[in-house]
Amino acid sequence: MNNIAIKPLSLLLAIGFCLLSFSIILLPLFILKFIFNIDIPMEYSIWFNIPAFLIPTYLIYKNSNSSFLNLFNMKNKSSLKFWFISSVTCIGLLIFLGEIENYILYFYPISNELYSLMETLLSSSSGILAATIMAPFTEEIFFRGAVLNGFIQKYSKYKSILLSAFLFGIIHLNPWQFIPAFLAGIFFGWIFIKTGNIWLCMYLHFLNNSMAVLFEFTDIKINGLIYDPRLGVEFQPYWLTFIGLLIFIFGIKLLKNIKDV
Repeated sequence: MNNIAIKPLSLLLAIGFCLLSFSIILLPLFILKFIFNIDIPMEYSIWFNIPAFLIPTYLIYKNSNSSFLNLFNMKNKSSLKFWFISSVTCIGLLIFLGEIENYILYFYPISNELYSLMETLLSSSSGILAATIMAPFTEEIFFRGAVLNGFIQKYSKYKSILLSAFLFGIIHLNPWQFIPAFLAGIFFGWIFIKTGNIWLCMYLHFLNNSMAVLFEFTDIKINGLIYDPRLGVEFQPYWLTFIGLLIFIFGIKLLKNIKDV
């Protein structure tokens, strides 16, 4: 990875920036709701993520020797081979995470209200664009480009990845997404540390979210992977979970051995 000159970031300070992100999202919604009596639909309110993540990112880089625009340096290119294997590895991880989500839903059923809220988000073009394009862009800039970049100046490589992934899981604000987001954050963080390529991280995040959206609207039904959990939790066939995990492990091994990333 080609390190960007950025000041070390402590966990406590990173938590503060996450709280700032929450404030940037919630404060305008609170003002609109309780002062002007205006309700912003979720598919539009989610776009507050843009200032919520870009402002803290700017502040993290503000006193450093580099602009966060250097994150988009195309010199940190990765080979097509690395992109392809990363994509397949991400799909394997998505299959495995699907079964983890099933167990979470089994022990902690999701409320119909929250599930309906997520359906509402993905029922409009605005919500779909936010989930598949805006979220990967803003969240990768903040969690990998700023937080992980700052952590790596202060902590070990693996501790930095784990801490940034933990905050990435927490920021989703619900227990059903925490563990899958945490594990995905470890993968995205490892990719960023290995390549320094924020574009690749955004793409893999986009791939992950897009597959979830595709599963939501497809007519195909796969036990435990594509189904409506409100009708009862289903588990994936053991062979499907095993294949997903095998693809992920084998993919990581291949990616580790690629020198020209």
